[in-house]
Amino acid sequence: RLNELKAQFFTDITHELRTPLTLIMGPAKELAAENNLSETASKQVTLIQRNAHKLMRLVNQLMEFRKIEKEKMDIYIQRCNITELLNSTYESFKPMANNRNIELKVLYQQTDIFAEVDPDKFEKIIYNLVLNAFKYSDNESQISLKAAIEDTETGTDMLVIEVEDTGIGIAEEHQSKIFDRFYQVHHKRTQNTGGIGLYISKTLTEQHGGTITVSSEEGKGTTFTVFLPYSSHSAALSQ
Repeated sequence: RLNELKAQFFTDITHELRTPLTLIMGPAKELAAENNLSETASKQVTLIQRNAHKLMRLVNQLMEFRKIEKEKMDIYIQRCNITELLNSTYESFKPMANNRNIELKVLYQQTDIFAEVDPDKFEKIIYNLVLNAFKYSDNESQISLKAAIEDTETGTDMLVIEVEDTGIGIAEEHQSKIFDRFYQVHHKRTQNTGGIGLYISKTLTEQHGGTITVSSEEGKGTTFTVFLPYSSHSAALSQ
């Protein structure tokens, strides 16, 4: 009962945070639309918007986590252009990549890849993986986002998404645990890796009937790979 009360308090606080954030984002959007702002003021407004959106994503992620814990997460599958969804994630992280001189790339097997996913949940899966890559990559490194349709040993096709970085890597003894809820790996050059982001990515991937894996070597980088079912129906709809 005590744990449930604590969790409810946690949820209520998260909801409360959304209101002031929304009140920040509204005026910031209006300011950004002004034509008479100085270059300095325009940059400051852009910074406010960027960080307000980042905070809102974090707040939404906390709410998402609570829904997962209570097993109330709904999945709405529809035909989506995966390329467009990944491009959207790419654009979200491009300013961060430019600021840190990180080479951010998106690589596709074909121009348009269609698949049946929940677009909101799919973007959350990829966003968390790319954010994790940025957290644990040095400036002037590389992060790649790849998408392809691949055959499996069972003869079925899978939508395969890879998020690859040339960051600090993860020790082998931690790799089987980083998707656990709140599990953290501490590094000398960073605070930690893991936490609820990777846990949410794994849970949402499994709700799509897919799997997620990690391959990493300390000092050389990490690759997260998401495997999602890809039906012939999706392929037919894309034509």
